[in-house]
Amino acid sequence: MDKKTLLFIAGLVFLYSCNKGLKSVLTDDKIVAYSSLWNELENYPERTGRSDDICFLTPDLGWAINNKGTLYKTEDGGESWKLQFNRDSSFFRCVVFSDSLNGWLGTIGLEEKDLFSKDSIVLYETRDGGQNWRAAKISGEYPKGLCGLQKVTEDMIVGCGRVRGPSYFLKTTDKGKNWTSIKLNDQAGALIVPHFFDEKNGIMIGGTTQGKENSKALILSTKDGGETWNKVFESSQKGEYCWKVVFPTRKIGYVSVQRNVGDGKFHFLKTEDGGKTWVEKEYAKKHYFTQGIGFLNEEIGWIGGSSSYGTYETRDGGTTWVSVPYFGKGLNKFQFFGDTLGYATGKRIYKFEIKK
Repeated sequence: MDKKTLLFIAGLVFLYSCNKGLKSVLTDDKIVAYSSLWNELENYPERTGRSDDICFLTPDLGWAINNKGTLYKTEDGGESWKLQFNRDSSFFRCVVFSDSLNGWLGTIGLEEKDLFSKDSIVLYETRDGGQNWRAAKISGEYPKGLCGLQKVTEDMIVGCGRVRGPSYFLKTTDKGKNWTSIKLNDQAGALIVPHFFDEKNGIMIGGTTQGKENSKALILSTKDGGETWNKVFESSQKGEYCWKVVFPTRKIGYVSVQRNVGDGKFHFLKTEDGGKTWVEKEYAKKHYFTQGIGFLNEEIGWIGGSSSYGTYETRDGGTTWVSVPYFGKGLNKFQFFGDTLGYATGKRIYKFEIKK
């Protein structure tokens, strides 16, 4: 091999190594940049407890609930908040609005051993944008409590609950005039949230048993609007629940897995076929109390939940994760408007914004 060829090869190796380092630096810079775009909404009134859920109809109009039994409304994207509903003895768990007037609020209910509530009403409704609330009428066996609500269409709302059971699925197809309840204790020990793609097809996530130490993460699927359910996933290890679900595209979806014991693998779930099959993917080497999961698009996302540590972020669809200690405590729910605006809630409420 002549001298000229050797110099050429050496040059290629040098360029490759520099380019590799440059890519690494750029990736790290982008991670910092994206995470730093989450900012705490300083004017949100609640400074203690946790705000388990949010529901924004537009980038400006939204509601947030706190586990101390308070509901707030904003009309300016979180710059200011107005208290609309307060029940000191209740544990507000989930909230959804189908439009600016009609909304529903779920509570954890009675006899939940780890979460305090004296409120026997598990589902409230409003017809005036949150000014006044009353108990919703439910046919079938009355649920013990709710953990998740979802707007499928303006007329169809679904819900389920609760963590540590018992397990119920709720549904209305006439904007809350009539609700039906189906008990599913024979198929799930715990149900956390539903995710419907349309009026017929959807999934529900939770756990196989009421006791958290023996539970396996569970995903059920329906093709008939919730009349019947089939198991499509059960985790490989005990001691966990599925907690939150997000589909940045119709095919690509993610589920966070709350690990309730300190050993084992700490993973999340991913589907690439619209929820038909799911794969366990590791994101942390040590115990992290996972709850919330949110994705800006199919590549960029966050996992949160711990009140003591920050958040994990991925930029490659969950293949690799980095710790982001300065964003988020106790994260539970994410909501995005496109890829430039989003909200997240936990110990506080956060806003993600890319200004064009």
